[in-house]
Amino acid sequence: MGESSRIAALAELAEPPRAPALDRLGAGAGLLCAVHCALVGVAPGLLTLAGLGALLGGGFEWTLLAVSLSLAASAAIVGFSRHRSRAVLLLFALAGVLLLAGRSFEAAGVVGSALAVAGGLLVAAAHLVNLKIGRARAACVRG
Repeated sequence: MGESSRIAALAELAEPPRAPALDRLGAGAGLLCAVHCALVGVAPGLLTLAGLGALLGGGFEWTLLAVSLSLAASAAIVGFSRHRSRAVLLLFALAGVLLLAGRSFEAAGVVGSALAVAGGLLVAAAHLVNLKIGRARAACVRG
């Protein structure tokens, strides 16, 4: 195998540039989701007084949930195609289940909020783990 063939093979295995950005964006969305769920569950009156009553609406919550889960699914697929870590897929799946359960049990008050906050934090953690595993794999490939 020639030098240029080896370089091409290593370049093919390297982490794609979009993966770290996807994970950073996804981790931010997960944290935003967790903060939102915590505030809505604990201080809805304060949000209304602060002029942020729109954050209490179902439309905003479903949009934030859809964005978080879309970024998580995309990052999980891209990451898994590179590092083949099933643990990361499990983290993303569990985070999605917790977020959906939290949204579904929203009427249960604290239980729904706790599930949603845990899901948002787990989404952020899953993105960070995905990023770390991707970087470690890329470093191993580079030598």
